[in-house]
Amino acid sequence: MINFASKEERYFYWWLKELIDRKLVTSFIYQPKPFILFEPISLSYQKQLKTMFKTINVTLLQDHQYQADFMFFWNPDILKIKGKIFIGLKDALLTSFKHIPLIANYSKKKNCYYSIIDTKGTYNQHDAWRRFSIEQKWVYQNFGIYVQKIITHPHVTKKGKMTPMNALFPNTFLPDRFLLTDESGKKRKINYSFILLGEYLTNL
Repeated sequence: MINFASKEERYFYWWLKELIDRKLVTSFIYQPKPFILFEPISLSYQKQLKTMFKTINVTLLQDHQYQADFMFFWNPDILKIKGKIFIGLKDALLTSFKHIPLIANYSKKKNCYYSIIDTKGTYNQHDAWRRFSIEQKWVYQNFGIYVQKIITHPHVTKKGKMTPMNALFPNTFLPDRFLLTDESGKKRKINYSFILLGEYLTNL
């Protein structure tokens, strides 16, 4: 059993697990190996002892690492989902892809597409969105890998305004488990339109 760091991660896992069960995704890694974005910087000086000098190293700047939430691999044998539920990064640069929910990197070694995801809530707590935006750019600059921010379900106002408009569940499918509340298992109140995976795949 996975101990998720947030409910947003748990909700995304429920969504991802349905794709795995349908063999659209072959495998996933929760909290994959961190990206080392900045190596620590140390300075040294010579300290005089009674009979000799000793080199002393002092860390000036600590290292900086980025930890994504999920990494998963799309099934290369199911081609109909490419350009529908996900699009390759290079294709996304050449076409209008706003209607396609996920952007994938390509691995020549594994000969398949893979996505790296950072899940966020609907509220920008502790300036997390801005920090992610910086680290997202840093990862791409250093490694050529695109990390995508995903908000699974939107906040809906009393007037029916949905934020953000590109939230994952209303733009793809709602995982069955999300129909029930997290703890009690009672029917969850969902105030936006949704479909389940079966209907979503039929519509592709």
